[in-house]
Amino acid sequence: MNYSILAGRLVADPDFKNLENGSKIAKATMAVNRRFKDKDGNSVTDFINVVAWNKTAEFISNYFKKGKPIEIVGELHIRSYDDSNGIRRKAAEVQIWDARFTLNDKNGQKVEDPPLPRDEDAPPDSFGSEISFDEDDVPF
Repeated sequence: MNYSILAGRLVADPDFKNLENGSKIAKATMAVNRRFKDKDGNSVTDFINVVAWNKTAEFISNYFKKGKPIEIVGELHIRSYDDSNGIRRKAAEVQIWDARFTLNDKNGQKVEDPPLPRDEDAPPDSFGSEISFDEDDVPF
């Protein structure tokens, strides 16, 4: 299973583009602190490239800017390409499925989430809906 969850800050404003085929793309780099500090007690930060498409790309471009905290869920993709010298290179990036605000913004203020992007073909969100059942129906 390929599942990535990251929380960090954007190091620059997202690079948003409308493509000729009608798709939308947003590329960004996230600064994500590692769980543990180095031997000198300093935080270690990874800079991770992330990519979002269509409605998620619009959402990220509209609501997230440089320095803004962000949480994302997606999957890690490794791609290969030839550089300008003909040398085969690899690049890693996380393809974003979902993005949201963290609980607090840069100034420590609680952030209210705007509506999350929804594609027309995505199933309706049932998270948080109440489920009722009769205890006699439970098989254990």
